[in-house]
Amino acid sequence: LDEFFMVRVGGLAMIADSATVLDINSWTPTQQLEKIRTRVREMYSDQSECLLNEIEPLLAREGIERVRAEDLTKSELKFLRNQFHEEMMSSLAPISIENTGTFPALSNTRICMCVRLKNDYSSRLGAKTENRGSLDQIANRANDRYVLIPMGKSLSRFQSLPSKTGYRYMLTEDVIGMFVSDFFGDQEIIEWNTLRVTRNGDVDLQEDERSDLLIGMQAMLEARRKSQCVRLEISASTSLKMQAFLQKSIDVPTEDVYSVQGPLGLSDYFSLAGLRGFPSLNDTNWLAQPSPEFSNADSIFQTIASGDRLLYHPYQSYEPIVQFIQAAASDPDVIAVKQTLYRTSESSEIVKALCLAAENGKHVTVIVELKARFDEARNINWAKVLADAGVDVIYGVR
Repeated sequence: LDEFFMVRVGGLAMIADSATVLDINSWTPTQQLEKIRTRVREMYSDQSECLLNEIEPLLAREGIERVRAEDLTKSELKFLRNQFHEEMMSSLAPISIENTGTFPALSNTRICMCVRLKNDYSSRLGAKTENRGSLDQIANRANDRYVLIPMGKSLSRFQSLPSKTGYRYMLTEDVIGMFVSDFFGDQEIIEWNTLRVTRNGDVDLQEDERSDLLIGMQAMLEARRKSQCVRLEISASTSLKMQAFLQKSIDVPTEDVYSVQGPLGLSDYFSLAGLRGFPSLNDTNWLAQPSPEFSNADSIFQTIASGDRLLYHPYQSYEPIVQFIQAAASDPDVIAVKQTLYRTSESSEIVKALCLAAENGKHVTVIVELKARFDEARNINWAKVLADAGVDVIYGVR
């Protein structure tokens, strides 16, 4: 869903004013966006219902329990307080927002906490005034102070609690929320809530206008980092006033705000699926099968010289391909290696073999597709590693 918003919704948002660009159903971009928003709101409701009322209770029965602040024992509360001050607090950097014009560019899809602090003027306002007026009027009414606390990448989404059996955990934002007052001394906190910004990822690059594609791609990645917000997710408990402040600051219309009953960023829950100690809850690992044709003692060059070979991926192992490149890197009879890389892993054995081949004096030419969507940064880094090793690197199809 994140990529869908970054790519599909982002692309539609850029042509939303067009009445002539129609899809296969003859819908305009605006009509498509309206239908997407309706469907996605249904999905959010279904996801929250499934997580809160089905998955979490089932996990708790198996010993994987999410703990709420009101359920903590005194010893657990003391443990979390120490955890917050000794490990979490130093990685958090609260940002005070003087006005909507000084709002920082929040990182794409990263969870952030917004804290609303009370001042003398706001304390004299009646609570009923929140329900009246336009967004601008609500945002500007009573000059409350706002502080953002972005959750850093180094911070785990789940904070585990000491437990003799099973796995007890709290969401990191709930732990921060319990002790957030430690940042602000005597200042009164009205509310804190979480938010998540999704930015348009459909930022394209005109290759013909760039003499250096690498520089152009780096500029495109920077543009994507600051691109238009196409979705603002907020906690369902967020007040109308905080929502108005966030909308005005981020410049996102009401129809692109999604109020979520439950945690934001559910993809973080993948880490729970990797917990050790719960084998009964895991599917049996399915391993790719070895290819019998490449299991003999012959060199890989002898094997393929004796006849054509066909590998069935992903059912058969990809290892023969990796071994092929590795063998070429050290074989004295290999003069040149030509390779195309589209998507690469964080620790690519093939890239390492190509670097080794260049270091061994072979003429290595590699086409690196920098425009592999959302893998651009990784490919840029690998392209630099290859070039430093003496590989002739070509960027992109053109």
